Amino acid sequence: MRLPGRVACHGPLVESVAARLAAPLADLDWSVPAVPVLPNVDGRPTRDPDQLARGLRRHLTSPVQWEATSRALVEAGARCVVEVGAVPTLGPLIRQVHPDLPVQLAGGPGLPAPATRPEPVLTGPAPTRGER
Repeated sequence: MRLPGRVACHGPLVESVAARLAAPLADLDWSVPAVPVLPNVDGRPTRDPDQLARGLRRHLTSPVQWEATSRALVEAGARCVVEVGAVPTLGPLIRQVHPDLPVQLAGGPGLPAPATRPEPVLTGPAPTRGER
């Protein structure tokens, strides 16, 4: 599901950015994380450094697989979600897939407080894996 008013990211329009980041990303020294990481490029938890590196590269130009990611979070035992940012983006999406899962918006230093306004209404079914 395309989100209105968002910048071009996670798609073919950022190919030039991905090309410029290819060398710096290749130079990263990956290690095995202490806990599984759930890349939202495929929604599959992993501790494999090579898979995480590939996922990060793909993440730049691939659609976010939010439904698969949110389902994997719940299957892994998530009891709430904390979204870090100034504006709710993922919270409204996770509520479509898991309406009873608590979602909190957390700001931090340098992030403005969320504006008091109603959450955007997203219509239609939640996207499924592979849809745009």
